Amino acid sequence: MAVAAVALSQHLLRFSVSRVERPLSWLLDKSTFSNPPKKLHFSFTSTSFSSSSASQSPEANIQTAESCVNLGLSLFSKGRVKDALVQFETALSLNPNPVEAQAALYNKACCHAYRGEGKKAADCLRTALRDYNLKFSTILNDPDLASFRALPEFRELQEEARLGGEDIGYSFRRDLKLISEVQAPFRGVRRFLYLALSAAAGISLFFTFPRLYRAIKGGDGSPDLWETAGNAAINIGGNIGIILSNLKKLKLPLVR
Repeated sequence: MAVAAVALSQHLLRFSVSRVERPLSWLLDKSTFSNPPKKLHFSFTSTSFSSSSASQSPEANIQTAESCVNLGLSLFSKGRVKDALVQFETALSLNPNPVEAQAALYNKACCHAYRGEGKKAADCLRTALRDYNLKFSTILNDPDLASFRALPEFRELQEEARLGGEDIGYSFRRDLKLISEVQAPFRGVRRFLYLALSAAAGISLFFTFPRLYRAIKGGDGSPDLWETAGNAAINIGGNIGIILSNLKKLKLPLVR
């Protein structure tokens, strides 16, 4: 699950690092954290500056959206998905800031996906995409959402994003453009070559048809019928092959 945390003004952070399959930096504040190759679990230690250790600030026991998100992440990592889901829902009810809301919605969607609740996961992701600037590439690449990507709800969300307007559609098209460029660099050069080859084959076919007509009509000085027909077939096949190959290459890399 992607990890989100916002620096606390009155708390010190203590990090314990565990192994993880992928780097998760999509929700981390770059001014606070670097891009770690491991998943971070956060625990927050309150520091008291009063002379009496027995007296505690009353704010220490107050729940915040951030603390609920972090607790939910900890619970999810222990397999307590239902309890984690409660924490993410609580975070959303505590007037979270945009970063906290994005984190809560996204991780809530991961919980729903784990429980096989595709519609609820899609609703959370749709809100995060539309209102909190979630990148669609995160949904495409997160292994925690692999089960969700196999559901009809993901295909509906994907189609909605692809055909959508300025809410989730723009994010989807922007992220897929970047993914496409990484997976298929020099796309513009290849497209130019495809067009050049198509034009060459089309011009050759344009000159072949009159020769084929004269060959079929026969008479003195007419070209050989079989040779001309073979050239026409090669040109036609080449044009069809180039067009089909070009269409296949230019398809959006949606789901692998």
